[in-house]
Amino acid sequence: NVKIALSKSDFNNYSMEFFEYTRDTILLVNSNGIPEPAVDGNMIKPEQMDFVLVPLLAVDERGNRIGYGKGFYDRFLVNCRDDCKKIGLSFEKPVSLIIPDEFDIPMDFCVTPEKAIYFRKK
Repeated sequence: NVKIALSKSDFNNYSMEFFEYTRDTILLVNSNGIPEPAVDGNMIKPEQMDFVLVPLLAVDERGNRIGYGKGFYDRFLVNCRDDCKKIGLSFEKPVSLIIPDEFDIPMDFCVTPEKAIYFRKK
């Protein structure tokens, strides 16, 4: 019973909601070029998610990340369960150090074109 959820962004308050994706889901491209569900369907709450795929620009060797700005994912991830796996998606290998700010949520894993990386929590 795997469900796939797609985000719908609110650029007024920099938040996201996720909706179940089915073969009947209609997608529309928003003003930022991101395909989103056209109609609000079955909402998937943060606490229902077992893992979240997070696009990012850079990640360091500890799982700290630089995203695309505005804190959409940090605002969402803070409401996920502690055991929800946060999986970053990056086109680049990890850098040595990113200094996170107080709101940044680190990744548990990262997938790059070359490999998958597990960040051991210290």
